Amino acid sequence: MNNPRTATPNINSTLMGRAQGLYAMSSQQNKYFSLLMTLIYVFVS
Repeated sequence: MNNPRTATPNINSTLMGRAQGLYAMSSQQNKYFSLLMTLIYVFVS
């Protein structure tokens, strides 16, 4: 993922930074799953 972080939910709002990272999910049963997530937040303002 490579998402902008804005001051409000509006995409045209002031850019505060970016969130970058990845996520992966796996499951062998519908009841249980594993999640791996790495995130990096970069603030520019």
